[in-house]
Amino acid sequence: MTSTIRLVSTIILIDLSETNTIGYIGCSAGANLAGFGIYTTNDMPIVHVRSLKALGLVPMCINPHYHEIDEAFKHMGETRDERIHQYHQYGELPVLAIFSDSYVLIQEGSALVQGGLGARVFRKGKEPVDVASGGDLNDLFEPSSVTL
Repeated sequence: MTSTIRLVSTIILIDLSETNTIGYIGCSAGANLAGFGIYTTNDMPIVHVRSLKALGLVPMCINPHYHEIDEAFKHMGETRDERIHQYHQYGELPVLAIFSDSYVLIQEGSALVQGGLGARVFRKGKEPVDVASGGDLNDLFEPSSVTL
């Protein structure tokens, strides 16, 4: 297991704009790197990084291992939803929160949620939207969906 912060500090970011034949598979910290930035990572900053920018392969931030808090449990800290809301007080990018048993398959111009519980999409100033397994995320890739 590695930290997103540590991964960003050590990875050599190559320019992927020259080719569209390179595939990318990322889980956990690697999924965070696929996004525009690591602004919504769950990791502690164990090392210093010069920038929170990531590979920018998708026009959003990614929050892997997303889970909901059981209402019967007395949670004393911030929930993921609260932390993503805090990000949206400053950041504009949508956040794709992916449940631990799910993944997103992007190929041939389509983005589909696969696996168990699916994903949740957070947009600034809007209620989160759940996307079930088999649902598409294509609207996240439309140019008008992201304001940088």
